[in-house]
Amino acid sequence: MNGGLEPRLPLTYSTEDSFYASLKKIKDVIKQNLKHLFYTGPGEKRRDINFGINIKQFLFEPMTQDTRQRIITKITEQVSKYLPFIRIQKIDVLFVDQLGELYINFHYFIINLNQEDVLNIQLKTGK
Repeated sequence: MNGGLEPRLPLTYSTEDSFYASLKKIKDVIKQNLKHLFYTGPGEKRRDINFGINIKQFLFEPMTQDTRQRIITKITEQVSKYLPFIRIQKIDVLFVDQLGELYINFHYFIINLNQEDVLNIQLKTGK
């Protein structure tokens, strides 16, 4: 890699970065790591069976206030354990039951960089 911090996922060829496209900013690396945390299910990561939120599992649960709270709790627990260098500012969870969609807007603050960012996740059941 040509000055990159880590490969951008999914892997794509890049003439600029020697071979694979890479992330060049810490803020982008943190966002990619956050995405991994959201989409990885417990047991999928070798050597740490507790890593991961598996956000997709919530698509097939009743879209209630209890489910919303479980999502927020799971996100909060996982982020505080695996990404302690970010501070959660706000978590918005929106269900669109008729369409089978789940939206999460995760607002966070990167402590050492003194920067805010947002990760937006949109999941669909395919209804």
